[in-house]
Amino acid sequence: MSVYNVHDILEAGEKALSGGNTWAAFAVALMLPSICSAMVFTDKEKYMNFRWNDKNDHSKGKEYTTWKDKKRYIDFCKEFLKNTDFIEYDHNHENRCHYTLEKMLGENYFKVLYSMRCGIVHEGVLQDNGKPITINGKLLILEIGKSGSNVKGNYQVVSAKDICECIFEQIKNWIDAPSQNGVPVCPCNVLKYGIYSDAEHNNSDKSRFWNEAK
Repeated sequence: MSVYNVHDILEAGEKALSGGNTWAAFAVALMLPSICSAMVFTDKEKYMNFRWNDKNDHSKGKEYTTWKDKKRYIDFCKEFLKNTDFIEYDHNHENRCHYTLEKMLGENYFKVLYSMRCGIVHEGVLQDNGKPITINGKLLILEIGKSGSNVKGNYQVVSAKDICECIFEQIKNWIDAPSQNGVPVCPCNVLKYGIYSDAEHNNSDKSRFWNEAK
């Protein structure tokens, strides 16, 4: 029985990127804030939708329904991804360009990341609810395979590789961050419901681990 955690997912993304599979790495990078934010933001009052048991009498309590996925994603990006700084050297390994998510995607980088996550991961398109994604009024164009982000006329060209590097680096920093007042910044590296079986274990082992995980 195998138990996977954020380290494993992060490593898979890095291997995909180093192996030239930018699309796979980019999908992992966009999903990581969703996975990590679910670990950090567990306050139901702040991060869950709800409905009143009796809308005319709130004393009867309320029922929590679904998590506010967008709010958790954006809050995580704001708090933990803002200061990501990826350094790209030129071919002589001399001159350096500093990339941050905010520099590449604008001051609302967290909204752009969420839009890309929804569009690419769920629908395979670089759109937000059927509309093109823009950065400071310029149409976002995703560069696959090489580094470098720049403005070309009415287009903002952004490197998927650079975005991956930024997110992967900052997620590693988040995982390795020291505890604050005895409370881990990264509260749980093992995915809450993440029990995955492999062919080496029999069904009884799988059932036992699954029951313990529930």
